[in-house]
Amino acid sequence: MKGIAMPDWRSGAIGVVTADEDVSELIKLTMSACGVSTLNLYLIPKYKISCLNIFLNKYNFSGLVYIFDVYGVTTQLALERRINRERLLERAWDYISSIICAQTDQAECNDEVRLKCCKRRCGPLCELAKYVASAKRGVVIDMRDELRRALDISQDL
Repeated sequence: MKGIAMPDWRSGAIGVVTADEDVSELIKLTMSACGVSTLNLYLIPKYKISCLNIFLNKYNFSGLVYIFDVYGVTTQLALERRINRERLLERAWDYISSIICAQTDQAECNDEVRLKCCKRRCGPLCELAKYVASAKRGVVIDMRDELRRALDISQDL
């Protein structure tokens, strides 16, 4: 199963996790034990982070953190080229979907993420993806230049 989330649009990060079904159940227990309603480290008190780390370090999951800065890149290009930002943003999400959704056709996603493979609302794995992205835990891949190049190629906006 996959979880995909962008914990805060300003960070430019999108977390992707792959985990077994049992990890999904353990995430619910962890959140309850640590007294948090989200795993987004930007939104929880710092003193609760150590509780989360203790539990989450025991679980078997893999995480990727893509740095796309989709809003920053599209805003900058829209201003430079004097084009409609919304159309550019749609193309950016299509490009990002082609990369992330190549791994799965169904994922849990939060409302910030507009990918084609987002079929389920944000659940435990999506929360884990928020953690991965906000903690930069896992393999971090900076894709800002690739996104900019992919959008610069599209001159028919």
